Amino acid sequence: MRSLRIVLKWWSRLWSDKLQDSYFTLQNIHSLQSRVTNLESDKASNIALLKLKKTTAVAYLLRKTIRAGSRNNELPLSDNKKKNNDIVADSTNKWRRTVFVQSVDVAFENGVIKDLLVRALDSTDNRQCYFSNMEYIPIRNGFDVDRLATKNRHFVTFQYDRVQTLALDLSDVLDYNRQITSTSGTYIPKDTTVSFDGKQIATVKLYKPSIAQSFDIRLFTDALGYSGKTPNGIVQLEAQLNFYLNQGKKFRSLNEIRTENNPYKYRSQQVWLNRISPYFRLSKLEDAGKSLTVSNLADNKLMLELYKYANLDFGTDLNLLTSRTDSKLFTFNMAAGFLRTSVGKDSVDASSVYIHPYVDLKFFDSNKIDFNVGVGGYLAWRVSSVDPIHIQQTLRNGLVRFFCNHSWLNLSQSVNLHPNGNRQSSVFIRATQYVGVYNNYFTFQIGYSTSISNLLNF
Repeated sequence: MRSLRIVLKWWSRLWSDKLQDSYFTLQNIHSLQSRVTNLESDKASNIALLKLKKTTAVAYLLRKTIRAGSRNNELPLSDNKKKNNDIVADSTNKWRRTVFVQSVDVAFENGVIKDLLVRALDSTDNRQCYFSNMEYIPIRNGFDVDRLATKNRHFVTFQYDRVQTLALDLSDVLDYNRQITSTSGTYIPKDTTVSFDGKQIATVKLYKPSIAQSFDIRLFTDALGYSGKTPNGIVQLEAQLNFYLNQGKKFRSLNEIRTENNPYKYRSQQVWLNRISPYFRLSKLEDAGKSLTVSNLADNKLMLELYKYANLDFGTDLNLLTSRTDSKLFTFNMAAGFLRTSVGKDSVDASSVYIHPYVDLKFFDSNKIDFNVGVGGYLAWRVSSVDPIHIQQTLRNGLVRFFCNHSWLNLSQSVNLHPNGNRQSSVFIRATQYVGVYNNYFTFQIGYSTSISNLLNF
């Protein structure tokens, strides 16, 4: 009997231990699954955190001085010019001010901090100060983010009076904590505006721009094509893939800020080689009778006709210089491309190449509408005519005659409507006048512009 009790007791303890082990095993599995779920959620969130490092910071009062008797208002520069990035340099014109940071507003657009406003109170005279960025701050990769935390890289300024500027080092104020690591490509903020103060933390969603988002599609028709005034009209297609190269990384030292002190200066920035964009255009000839005749191209004249009747155009557009402000965008670009044109009733293809320098000025009025104007020139020639003999004949006949036959100007303007406030989905109306020495024509196009990602919803 005693032996039976011992066996039962041992058996119950063994069973209890097994149940306990099973319980802890299930708990561990559940805990592991929860951790995996959390990791997947964190990975999918792609966020960055913004907060104030501290609410008390040191600002620098920079005074603009003018030499007596100077006509051009030259400034006495520091003797220590090679140390422009050193805060201690040129201390004769710097005074330290303690400011109490109240709040920060940050506006992100196209991978840059477009507008940054720091509200602070000057401890010396209790004056309300509004610090803002003098240039757009790129944040397209890890190096750009690191620069936000680097001393003497980015200063926000407040025009204290006509001759004094108060400068605040952004690395003393803003803490940008990116929660993900870029393995390839770049993770940039969505276009948004965030506000925070004190111990608040602002969350910014990040995304990795894909080729589909950078691939612009334009479907349009030429209204004049219905009246038979232009050869290509009813159905036309343009596609352009944008690769952004440089967003600008100019840093102003304290000495430069003091030298450039101007209470009426607007925020602006110049960027070289901002973008390169391969493109192609397809035009449908609605009437075969409108095709170009061989007689129009005698002696390789009137290249504008080849461009006018072209049904295929592809090339690459390179932005050489971009100058932008809060309301305007000026670009100087150079495009080079290839044309294919059907000639004659038998539709013999004629091939041409061209270069197209142009300038474009865009006005950003609101999220709903903007418009731009442009002017440029074309220089084109037949591919079959690019040979040493033709070049010698051209030089003998005169360059003036060559340019009259092979070049023309274009003047354009367009209005872009964004119904949902999304600039990647727009209805546009544009008009272009092509002016040559011997010929000219006009287009009036109405269409829809979007990216492939919006078109296919991925």
